[in-house]
Amino acid sequence: MPLPDSADVGEMAALVAAKNWSRTPLGSREQWPASLRLMVATILSSQFPMAVRWGADFLQIYNDGYRPILGEKHPDALGRPFREAWPETQPLMGALHDAILAGERGAFFSEDLPLHIRRRGDESEDAFFTLSYSPIPDDTAPSGVGGVLVTAVETTTRVWVERAMRELNETLEQQVAERTRERDRLWRVSDDLIGVARFGGYWAAINPAASAILGWSDCGTPTMSRRRSPIVSNWSMAAPRFASRTAIGTRTARIAGSRGRRPPRTVSSMRSGAM
Repeated sequence: MPLPDSADVGEMAALVAAKNWSRTPLGSREQWPASLRLMVATILSSQFPMAVRWGADFLQIYNDGYRPILGEKHPDALGRPFREAWPETQPLMGALHDAILAGERGAFFSEDLPLHIRRRGDESEDAFFTLSYSPIPDDTAPSGVGGVLVTAVETTTRVWVERAMRELNETLEQQVAERTRERDRLWRVSDDLIGVARFGGYWAAINPAASAILGWSDCGTPTMSRRRSPIVSNWSMAAPRFASRTAIGTRTARIAGSRGRRPPRTVSSMRSGAM
């Protein structure tokens, strides 16, 4: 099978076509097994990151999509053995390649696989890849497998972003929990009247101090019948007097009673602005 037109697929097709393969263990392209020619033509026609590692030395041929993964290893990695191009990955990946080539295992797949690599000089980095290794059938190979087809997608950026988001969420959850505990403590121990009202003008909840001030139960929350009562309807006449007295610092105020509640009572030491 002829190689694809380099003008249609990019740099790597041109580099593969121009390389003198007779100086490598693969020999000239005319001598390549049919399965190797087919796989090379396939990956060079694809923009998905792919590479072929062929023979006992796993000589590398890769496409334009795979090229960014190599970093500064490109273009020297073209036609070089996998062990020489990626020596830092051999403790984890070398035996896996050998097992696939020997027919001892089938395909391999891993999502967000962490690898410690060097692709920018001597600088090391932790990178993550979703990898798939598939055996390439070859009738001329003793095991029936001539090489390994590699498909790889780098996921480093996504992995680090997701980790940062998880850490941020955990921090926010802790802050929310701390503030909730502080709010609940203030709700319980404050001497001021603290209440939560609905937009329709009905009580949703009041704190224990408010229950004592208003003469309601000590549970801290009005009963359903009280919660359904409008805040201002029962006190419409008393509210102006109460507000004016607390505003000028008067220490007592009288709240008018209402149907179903206790008789009117005197509120002592009511702080200014509590209502």
